[in-house]
Amino acid sequence: MIKTPPPWKFIKQFIKRDPDQIRYDRLVERLESPIEIAFWANGYKPLSALGQFAPQTKIGEYRVDFTLTNIPGVPQLKVVIELDGYNYHRTAEQFATDTSRNRALQIAGWQVIRFTGAEINGDVRGCVRETADLVRGFRELFRRLR
Repeated sequence: MIKTPPPWKFIKQFIKRDPDQIRYDRLVERLESPIEIAFWANGYKPLSALGQFAPQTKIGEYRVDFTLTNIPGVPQLKVVIELDGYNYHRTAEQFATDTSRNRALQIAGWQVIRFTGAEINGDVRGCVRETADLVRGFRELFRRLR
């Protein structure tokens, strides 16, 4: 007796998947915390409209939560978005590390935006809107400086 695959497996290969959804699904696997997942889920579409939005990006010796690059009209503008969950950012030592990390990223030419876990948990959509507003402001500033 010949086994035939279920019809849905046969049909699945002919369904054209949205390339944007494929990218989203592939990148969501990199996320490490609930606040990152929430920010990604709410920010993917609006922030991707501003440039290339990516999670867990390596910059020099650091791995940052999110980056926004390839912003149309201002290729030199590069943005890092960091989400500071309480467990990893509550001590004075961790705060000092974050501060020196911010300076190193800024020296390397990155604009840094930080949100606390409480801000993300309280109003993730508001944090995404604020990020988009800040990026638009950076974009205008960079355009004027050229």
